[in-house]
This record gives sequence, structure tokens and C-alpha cells, in this order.
Amino acid sequence: MFVVGSSYKWEATFWGIGASVPVFVYFYGGDAHPPYYPHRVANWERGYTEDQLLDVFLALSRRTDTVLEQLKEIWPPPLRAEAGRGFGPEHGLAFLLGDHGEQLTGSDPPPHGNLVSSDVTRTMLALEARAFASQVRRPARRLVRPADVYATVAQLCSLRLQGDLFVGKSLLGEEGHEAINSFSFYRPGDLAAVHFQSADLICSAEFRRPSSGWALHQVDASAVGFGHGKALASQARIECEREALPWLRKALRQRQQIKELLTESNVHAAWLMASMKLAAAKAKSLTSWALRQLLRPFLPPPKAASPYVQAGCGGSWL
Repeated sequence: MFVVGSSYKWEATFWGIGASVPVFVYFYGGDAHPPYYPHRVANWERGYTEDQLLDVFLALSRRTDTVLEQLKEIWPPPLRAEAGRGFGPEHGLAFLLGDHGEQLTGSDPPPHGNLVSSDVTRTMLALEARAFASQVRRPARRLVRPADVYATVAQLCSLRLQGDLFVGKSLLGEEGHEAINSFSFYRPGDLAAVHFQSADLICSAEFRRPSSGWALHQVDASAVGFGHGKALASQARIECEREALPWLRKALRQRQQIKELLTESNVHAAWLMASMKLAAAKAKSLTSWALRQLLRPFLPPPKAASPYVQAGCGGSWL
């Protein structure tokens, strides 16, 4: 019922599954992923733009679109004209999202895991709510993150999420994110970015930490939704610059709290595993002892020890 997509072999997976069966489907467009070298696509697939890197990226993305067009014929369950009514819960809902953006400048840009520029950290997340559209309360101009997908599905399934590690917020609710933090995967202590809402602006501030400490590297300001923004004039960027550093401090505190929570969780998990192993060893020993006690009446009496053995135990055979 709750659908993101499918695998490339969707025909074998979904033919015959009725709409009444709850199903979560995940489709990952793995083809549209760096490196974007020319040899990855045939010449007939190209021709979108003169920029070679962008052209290969668009060609690979088109492959993903082709698979999705085929999948859409059967999943999510389409609305049939003969049904005579609108979408129902059995038609599910769909999320379209990117796990990261891409830097498509230069002949061979660094991997996105080593970047926190807005080209990489700003991406798309769209919800096709279908029968659940009436439940959507969040304004369109709010910051969103991939964890919101999990929170949305949990809400529709009446699941309650507990714990500080559940950072997502349901797309159906009114509450959005004040700020979203991004840290470099390879250099989290040196590259960071914060995205926050300031009045009618969506601000993205990139920070780098040389030897002298954290310093603002670049600021982008947009007037509409995250990932759809139109760049604004310098005055808007100045307003974002004014608020960027306090948001970075909050991001660093939050990151430290998460690190401490994960450390505490790992220590607790290790203690639980050690306790379970000790309990299992004690249970095994107790079970073995109990089994011997139960079988003792049915076992033959132990043989008497040989006198030679007894003498030998004393250290002499004479």
C-alpha cells in the first residue's frame, strides 16, 4: 500500500499482488549515480546538452524514468475509470525523493560524500498523497528530509515513534523542520552545512573548518520551497549570513548529543550481549545438571576403580 517504487525486475515481483495486500515497495535509481563517464551510455542515449558531464547524468536519469513509466502501469494501483470513484486507501500513496544532489561542474568532481555544497545537500522530496490528501497539513514551503518518509508511513500505520534518534516529522502534520544539518560523510569535523528558514527565506550556509576554526564559506538564499528555490539578491544573502553561525552552533551541539547517544547505546548493547551470553551459559549448565539428575536412576552404577589406578594416583605402582 505504501509505495516508493520497485526493482528493475518488477514484472516478476508484482504481477498477481492484489491491492488489498499491504506492500511497501522501494525503487532505487542506481543507474543515475556517479561517476558520469561517457562510456556508461550509448551515443544514441545522449544529446540533452553540450556539457558532457550533465549530458551523461541526464541520459542515466532517463533510464530510471523509463523503468518508472513501466512500473506506473501497475503500481501504485492505478485509478480505473470503470470504478466510478476516486482514490481509496487501497490505492496507496507514493514518495519521490533523492537521497542527495550532485555537483555537476568540472571534468571530474569529487564524490558527493565529501561535499556539503547546496548542489549536493538540496534535493527533492514529493508526496503523492492520493486518498490521504485531506490529511496533509504541512505547508509546502517547509524544510523536509528523507526521514520524514518513515515518519509519514508510521503515522498512517498508527505507529508511535519514540527516542531521540527518530528525527523525521510526518509530511501529513503541520510541524516542519526549523533547520536541517548536513555533515560531510568523509570529513564531518571539517565540512558542514545548515539549512534553515528565516521569515520568507530558505537559507543554505556552507561552513569549513581550517586551523583557525569554523568559517562561513558560502551562503545561498531562496524564496520558495527547499530544492525549488530561486536565488535572491545580495540583501537576502546578508540576512541569511546574520543567522547562519547560531544555527551552526546548534548543529554542532546536536551532532555531539547524537554521538553521545550512539556511544551510550553501543555500550548498553554490548552489556546486553554479554549478559545474554552469560545467562545462556548458565542456562546450558543448569539444563545439563538437571538432565543428569533426571537420568541418574536409569543409568548403570559407576564401575569400581582399579587398585592399580588408585595406587598410581598415589605416585607408586608397587
